[in-house]
Amino acid sequence: MKRVNFIRILCLWFVCIQAAPGQALYFQSPFERNIFLQTQANSSSSLLPLLLAADATIDDTRFNQISGQLDNFVAQMARIQRKYQSDEQVLQIIFGQVQKQYLHSYDKNYPAFSQLFVNGKFNCVSGTGLYALILQRLGYTVEIHEKAFHAYLQVQLPGTVVLMDATDSQNGL
Repeated sequence: MKRVNFIRILCLWFVCIQAAPGQALYFQSPFERNIFLQTQANSSSSLLPLLLAADATIDDTRFNQISGQLDNFVAQMARIQRKYQSDEQVLQIIFGQVQKQYLHSYDKNYPAFSQLFVNGKFNCVSGTGLYALILQRLGYTVEIHEKAFHAYLQVQLPGTVVLMDATDSQNGL
């Protein structure tokens, strides 16, 4: 739970412009403004809107499309999760399915998180964020680790830790 709150705070910091007292906040879109205000009022809000809010092209309609698409994907992965007893097998399948469905083209120029859903463009941060969202919804405990020029995911399983690197489709698990 502490890790989720840390990620939520990090997203707020990343997405929102922090203004000094007396200064106005400026938003790129009404969607970003609404998400910022909702998150301030409700700290248990979902991470997906925070990750999408920084993109000025996202509105409520597009958010609902992306959210629905992700909900369907998580439901498919939950069915797979129920079929297998081994978390390692489940993670292998999820890793491959995320690569196949979302992570099509690595882009080192920091594509917006929404590009994962538009054209499959991603970098280590957005790919890792997507894995974290999906795995958290499936009940896994995850930690995002960031180094100077790279981010990766750590998944805590009983008795072991699994590392995921979104940018390595062949050996990233």
